[in-house]
Amino acid sequence: MDAVRETVSGASSNAAFDLTGASGWMTDSDRVESGSLRAEAKAEAAPVERIEVTATELYNDYKANEITANARYKGKALLITGTVSAIQSDFRDKPFIQLTAGDFVTVSISGLSVEEASELSTGSLIKAACTGNGEVLSFPATRDCKLQD
Repeated sequence: MDAVRETVSGASSNAAFDLTGASGWMTDSDRVESGSLRAEAKAEAAPVERIEVTATELYNDYKANEITANARYKGKALLITGTVSAIQSDFRDKPFIQLTAGDFVTVSISGLSVEEASELSTGSLIKAACTGNGEVLSFPATRDCKLQD
């Protein structure tokens, strides 16, 4: 297949795109030939290495130094273990779970499905795979959580 070279209007004369196929987009067969589809499949299949932490450890790390804790946890894959202290809904009616991290302190986990949250009970020990989301109102928060066995 011949590549078509097209200059973007308004861009510098050095800006160009190689377009393939009649639609101007790279097809899956083109991507397989270039190896990019294989690389994407490997990236999807690669296991995610998670930082294992208890709700109490996560809270204590944020209490000690929020900057250091953000560098370690924010945006990272976490595996959090803790005891459920509250099962609630957020302002969008999405499940919002709090794990005990000490007297009057919690770590929030969000992103669970309604079905997952419905099966929880206060006092249950759970393990959740989440993404760290920094600190909200002085308490560690997470997102995109899924319960683990």
